[in-house]
Amino acid sequence: YETLGDYLKIASKTTKHYMAHGIPQHRFFFNKGKQIVAWGKIEEAENKVVQIGPITLDMRKRANEQKEVEVEFDDKTKEIIWDIYKKDFELFGYDAT
Repeated sequence: YETLGDYLKIASKTTKHYMAHGIPQHRFFFNKGKQIVAWGKIEEAENKVVQIGPITLDMRKRANEQKEVEVEFDDKTKEIIWDIYKKDFELFGYDAT
């Protein structure tokens, strides 16, 4: 793929497991408009111990520490991301900025 936008255009519509990171998340949480899976924002769980059913996640430690990388997208890529993930942004409470 030449650009991230090219990848996302294909990955967002696929059922191939190796491209699953591109699939809009609402497809995993909703079926026919009804929420079928509970969800939460990972950034709200940082530095906490989280209980999800029988699973306990210790979010105070990470498997691998990595430096944060800031990425700038051009306007065309931002538009592609917004078009593909608009429903995710709305359902999960994120804005377009």
